[in-house]
Amino acid sequence: MIALVDKMSKPLSSQLMIQEQPGFALNRYGKSDEAKKRKEQGNGRKTMRQKCEAVIEAEEAIGTGNIEPKKAIELTKILKNERVFWLARRVLKITIDELSRPAPSKETNKLHLKLTHQLALCTYKDPDLANDTKFVEAINCTEHHLIVQWL
Repeated sequence: MIALVDKMSKPLSSQLMIQEQPGFALNRYGKSDEAKKRKEQGNGRKTMRQKCEAVIEAEEAIGTGNIEPKKAIELTKILKNERVFWLARRVLKITIDELSRPAPSKETNKLHLKLTHQLALCTYKDPDLANDTKFVEAINCTEHHLIVQWL
């Protein structure tokens, strides 16, 4: 497996699952020091387990139904980097709904704008949505913010 990964094309060998395989193989052969060196030489991407932890944290936050705006921005940044746009959108929608309930203030309007901007961004970048739908939805997000701001 180790030799096979070294012979793969660059696009294929750069995939996260493929990058983890040599480390697993080296550990099986009792070469944990070499596996550790390979991991340190990696390109800084998260492992599958770490990626799942970010998703789990976001799902737990969604389960509570109450997400602090700063936490939502933090989670969204991680989820966008991991290209989990559908989950980032869910986090943002819940947070925006929560933020829209109290009486608006300058601070909540700024947060609402930032969250809405991120929601529109995650919507149009989401590869799971059809192109004709995601652009309309992204525009609707910004229109919704303008309506809420002027009420």
